Amino acid sequence: MTFPRTSARHQLLFHHEVLQALLRRLGDAAERSVQGKGSAQELRDAARSLHLVMEAHAAREERLLEPVLSRKSPQRLEELRRGHRGALEMLRALGARPSAEAAAGYRQAVPVLVDAIEREGREILESAQPPAHRGDATWTTA
Repeated sequence: MTFPRTSARHQLLFHHEVLQALLRRLGDAAERSVQGKGSAQELRDAARSLHLVMEAHAAREERLLEPVLSRKSPQRLEELRRGHRGALEMLRALGARPSAEAAAGYRQAVPVLVDAIEREGREILESAQPPAHRGDATWTTA
């Protein structure tokens, strides 16, 4: 299976790079907050930025891959959607917690999300196939 267009593949890889940078920012803010060195506002801003970009990325990725996956692998399309929903729900839930709890949750969640995005990127590069989320466990930790 191939991507709808080569440029779409490059767009998704670029989105993954942006998400990884935002995850690093959130991880750093969470670590500083847990250590008592960061501000609640810094943590909220980092989380909000990640959430907004991840929402846009998920919608774009699903829109780009839906024509191919709905025909060739409907199960994979549903896994992709389920993974995105899980990640976004987790970020929403953490954002609703008090700052100290949110920081601890983000600190645990960030490495899992980074790993999932890196795995997707490797799959895109190595196989030229759409990214697969390996079930909800990949995205939910908090």
